[in-house]
Amino acid sequence: MLDVGCGGGYYSRAAKAGGMTVCSVDPVPDFVEMISDSVDEAYVGDVESLSVEKQYDLVLSTGVLEFVTDPKVALLNLCRLTASPGRLVILVPRSGWMGEAYRLEKAFSGFRVNLFDPGWLSAHASHEGFRMRSMSRPLPFNLVLSFERL
Repeated sequence: MLDVGCGGGYYSRAAKAGGMTVCSVDPVPDFVEMISDSVDEAYVGDVESLSVEKQYDLVLSTGVLEFVTDPKVALLNLCRLTASPGRLVILVPRSGWMGEAYRLEKAFSGFRVNLFDPGWLSAHASHEGFRMRSMSRPLPFNLVLSFERL
């Protein structure tokens, strides 16, 4: 599994405890240092420019795409990192009035936030050979989408 934007390592640690081989990546060196002893590999990097020669059976990106400069580049890079067959799982804030409320809340903290429409994500992933497996709304303002490479 590749956890892109691992932060404090919640998902990375859970995957490792479940017996998976885990690679964690985050742009914040302190987060990478914090997780490095708990996973198989850990790197400093960001989703838009991440250049890893491997592909992974499972690529996870939670709370990352909303903060990138170019969401399309970031999504295509996540697709490139996903093996065939493989699964890509992303958590993003969704477009709509609840997403706009989330965007406003983040703006007060100085952050610019991207909101996502599932159709946009599905269309771009489909162009890269993926199909949507599932979609859920764990909170009113976000989406979890699971894609599999065809």
